[in-house]
Formats: sequence, structure tokens, C-alpha cells
Amino acid sequence: MNLNSGELTESKRVIEYLNNAIKLQPDYTDAHINRGSAYIILGQYQLAIADINQAMRLKPDDAYYLYYNRANAYSALGLYQRAIEDYNEALRQKPDDILDGSAYRSRGNAYAMLGQYQLAIEDYSKAIQLRPDHAVAYYSRGTAYSKLSHHQSAIEDYNEAIRLKPDYADAYYNRGYVYLNQGTTTIWAALMRKKRVYLETANY
Repeated sequence: MNLNSGELTESKRVIEYLNNAIKLQPDYTDAHINRGSAYIILGQYQLAIADINQAMRLKPDDAYYLYYNRANAYSALGLYQRAIEDYNEALRQKPDDILDGSAYRSRGNAYAMLGQYQLAIEDYSKAIQLRPDHAVAYYSRGTAYSKLSHHQSAIEDYNEAIRLKPDYADAYYNRGYVYLNQGTTTIWAALMRKKRVYLETANY
């Protein structure tokens, strides 16, 4: 996450205030939760995890957001399997994913990073069911389809992502890349024929 100087200063100020609150009351659960969220914003993921762990010890029940936030921190650190375990627990507690499919989409991202594209597709599909207008979920599912060489499904998802977000440059790029990799586009086939004719003529 790229923060401007004002946002960076504000996040640091929030942490300073929360530090004081925790110093006065070490078992202040909400202070640990909010400080953990602030650390995530600043990209200080290990510190975020430490605060979330403490909040879990203080408030073990109904910890959906805590598991979700810790999963995001693990994912940012490249600890995708641990992230998946936390997303699993968050979704066990709230299977309808009250964050409009964000937990399913984030778990899908973790699966994709581990090369488990079919599981990623299943999660992206659940995210889309919960929020049909989510362009990023279509884009992510399209990318997973592309990795499995399901070219037509990938193109359809990129089309939908572009329909929902007409300025989605990455979706345009990836759609073009899939067309290229299909090996059936007229332009690409024509270029290969021209190259072959040129080589045959040159070697004659």
C-alpha cells in the first residue's frame, strides 16, 4: 500500500496514541486490534501479527476480523499456507463473508500464489456470487483460468472485468496476452506464415 506523507504521519500518530492507551491498560483489546490494523497499513506486518495475537488471547470469541487481518498480514509476508489457515477460520466463523467476498477473494489469491489455481477459481467464484460487480474478482479468476490454459473462460472473465471497470489496464493487457497464447489468432498465425515464407525464400 502506497501512502502519501499525510497518511503516513496520521498512521504513526494513531499508533502513538494507541501505545499510550496500551501502556495504561495492557489488556485493552480494541487498542491492540486498532494498532494491529495501523501496523498493516504501514506494512509492519510482524508487529501487526503480534498485536492481533494479543487481541485473540484477550477476546477469543467472534474473532472473524482478527483472523482475516492476520491472514492478510501472513499473505503480505509470503506465508501463504498460514494465511489460508486463518482465512479458513474466518470463513468458518462467517461463511457468508460479511466483507462482501473479500475473505474468499483473498484466500483465492493465496491459493493462486501456491499454484493451486482450481481452488483459487472456486474462491473467486464465491466472491463473485457475494459481490457480482467486483471487477477485481473477475480479473483474478481470469488469471487463474489462464494459468490452467482455460483460455476462453479467461477471456470471458477479462471481458466482464473490463465491462465493470472500463479503465482496467491490466485486464486489457492480460486479455491480449491470452489471445496471443491461444495460438489461434489470425494476426499471429499470419505473422508466422509470413516469417516462414520469408525464410524459405531467403534459403532458396
